[in-house]
Amino acid sequence: MSDFYYDNKAQVSAEFILLIAGLMLIVLFAMHIYQQYLSDLANQINDTELNELIDKIDSLNEYV
Repeated sequence: MSDFYYDNKAQVSAEFILLIAGLMLIVLFAMHIYQQYLSDLANQINDTELNELIDKIDSLNEYV
C-alpha cells in the first residue's frame, strides 16, 4: 500500500513539473509577442517625433 502512495506522489510531482513547464512556455511566448509589439510601437513613436522635429526645423528655416 505504501508503494502505491509513493508512486502516486511521484506522478503528482511529475504532472506539477509539466504544468509549470507549460506555463513557462506560454509566458515566454507572450513576452516575445509583447516585445515585438513594444519595438514596433517605439519605432512608430520615434518616427513621429523625428518627423515633427524636422517639420519644426523646416519652419524655423523659413523665418531665417
